[in-house]
Amino acid sequence: MGHNRVGWLFAFFLRHLAASLISIAVPIVLIVVIYFVLFLVAIVGNLPLGSPAVMPLSVLAMFLISLIYTAILLFPSVALSECMSRRLKWSPFIQIPLSTGVMVGLVYLISVIFQRLPGYERQEWLHFASHPFITCLALCLPLGLYWWSAKAIELSTWGVSSLWKKLFAWHHA
Repeated sequence: MGHNRVGWLFAFFLRHLAASLISIAVPIVLIVVIYFVLFLVAIVGNLPLGSPAVMPLSVLAMFLISLIYTAILLFPSVALSECMSRRLKWSPFIQIPLSTGVMVGLVYLISVIFQRLPGYERQEWLHFASHPFITCLALCLPLGLYWWSAKAIELSTWGVSSLWKKLFAWHHA
């Protein structure tokens, strides 16, 4: 394995780690903001405030949900499309429809698997599997966030690397 390939794999790992962290953190921040907005509405409207356990449980639930869909759907979709487009020398922007297509395929596959489970009809938390199209639509925004985060990181590291090479070349000239 050449030095260039090791560097690419390391950058790939760091880029996808950072994009994963962003795709997990943003929904958690949104849940916290929504909670405080609703809390303020309750105070201003003289409405019941609810349980103090709502916010930590909401954050925990969002963390788990975000972690699961990032690990099972977003990372594989974007990583596979990135590797395919790199291998086939396609434009990076081809990765957008390609990763969306991979995600749609994964969602439909997971839906079929869940619908085959015994007792599926009685499991309310699995009802998303009955509506894979809606699930795909709901995941388009997190997929876009993940993809653009990974690309922004890739472009910024490329920019820093290019600047470093120019400075280093200038210094030794």
